[in-house]
Amino acid sequence: IYSAWEILKLQYKVNSVHLMINGDSVVLANSIFIEQVFVNLFNNALEACRLITPYLQVDIERCDQITKVRLSDNGPGWNLSQAEYLMQPFMTTKKVGLGLGLSISQTIMQHCHGNLYIASTLDKHAQIILIFQNSELAYDK
Repeated sequence: IYSAWEILKLQYKVNSVHLMINGDSVVLANSIFIEQVFVNLFNNALEACRLITPYLQVDIERCDQITKVRLSDNGPGWNLSQAEYLMQPFMTTKKVGLGLGLSISQTIMQHCHGNLYIASTLDKHAQIILIFQNSELAYDK
């Protein structure tokens, strides 16, 4: 999470962005792939909040076999009916963009035996939920 944030801080040259990370966990996943997921998600959040001071929050909740990561921002959010549409390659709600970030991120999460969900409220905020397998499962197999 932190390495993805550092990449985007350099790209956007922003110091007024608020990032709050609550919780911690070790998950079973390729760190380079997961860094790309967070770069994509942080990038989407920063673009959505470009007209306001961005506030991003990452809540990490460890359960028995999974870790749930919620990434929220103070942007306009999406209508949940758009969720399936937004996961398709080359689909975007932005004026500029390829529409690949969420699709690539979902594919990476599935490759890492996890998942990505949109849990957003239109006109309130955007929220993405990532589900990871906990690292102990690697030793149980």
